[in-house]
Amino acid sequence: MTSASPRELLTAHRATRREAAMNAARPLIRGHLPGLTRTPGAVIYLHAGKLRLHPVAGRSQLLTATRLLERLPIEAADAPAPEDGKKRVRPDAGDSIVLADRGTRAALLRWADDLGDDPDSVMLRRIVQVLGGLNASQLMPVLTQALEHRFWLPEGLNPHSLADWAEAFDVPTHTPGPLMTALIAHARTAGSPLDPDSLSAKDLTALTNTELDLIRVCRYGGMNADLQRYAMTEGHTARFARVRAMDPGLLDENLITGVLSELTVTGYTDGVTIGTVSSPFKFRPGKGVKITDLVSEVGMTLDEVTIEGDDRVVALGQVTGRTKAHALIAAARVANWRLFVMEPLFDLRTRKLDRRRWLGGDVERVRGRVVPMDVLVAGSPSD
Repeated sequence: MTSASPRELLTAHRATRREAAMNAARPLIRGHLPGLTRTPGAVIYLHAGKLRLHPVAGRSQLLTATRLLERLPIEAADAPAPEDGKKRVRPDAGDSIVLADRGTRAALLRWADDLGDDPDSVMLRRIVQVLGGLNASQLMPVLTQALEHRFWLPEGLNPHSLADWAEAFDVPTHTPGPLMTALIAHARTAGSPLDPDSLSAKDLTALTNTELDLIRVCRYGGMNADLQRYAMTEGHTARFARVRAMDPGLLDENLITGVLSELTVTGYTDGVTIGTVSSPFKFRPGKGVKITDLVSEVGMTLDEVTIEGDDRVVALGQVTGRTKAHALIAAARVANWRLFVMEPLFDLRTRKLDRRRWLGGDVERVRGRVVPMDVLVAGSPSD
């Protein structure tokens, strides 16, 4: 009999969880982390074909460029880095602006396309396009997406529909502002208070800081600014993927897809950690990996992968300090914690790029070319 593929297993897992939610007649917990991490200051939704901005403490208004700019953390994004080389202490990014659903986000992107060509409008268009294009913006999140990250919706309901989420949570009102406020309260819940020193808490802060950097760079056009925005966006996507990978509530899904592979340490010899790993195992020998207990992580090298009977055996070398790696593995073995292998964080901004004209660095000039005689003759005038 052919074994099921990871995609088939994931589909079955999701169907099982949604069926369980249907039987319970309520959404069931999915992710451990909250879907929304920042306090909302306003919501944006579509009403009668028009985008409306509804401050949490205020009345609904037609969305305008001026009103949206007033809500964005422009000053926090423009805060200069200290001249003495010390670590930047950023001003608070303030409250988030929550978009109702994917349809609202699409409408907002179309709305931004129609803004004028004055500097403020051009900057706002870039900000909306960048934040609206992120998989999980902290400053401009999508409510239905945040709810889907946190809960399993009962089978038969559409996770992209605000009305279906309201039905699932038995929200009594259909008025957009109060309805979103009630659902936001659910999206902001967490499995337990987030330890501010945990890697996930630091990653969530880094996501917000990346978005502030994106807003700052949106003041500028040109290739260099475009490349900076691209690098920041890719880094944001990779960091959010790590947040999801380390969410204990998503462990089963991550093991099925191979985002994580469980590591069982069986020995240690000559500075190399030996262990078996679960399948699927997507990591290649010779590359760096991270070992995590879903709270912290250590970097190691995947030196070798071999098959011994029914087991996949790995050999892991040290890269981030012998003491640190040993401490995590030893503590996990004593306390019977589970350990997992995952990809290192990939951030383009930390990669060294040499000899790129658009980075403004030195470029080796061409001093001369040796051209074959037959090519010179072929290219010479015929008369």
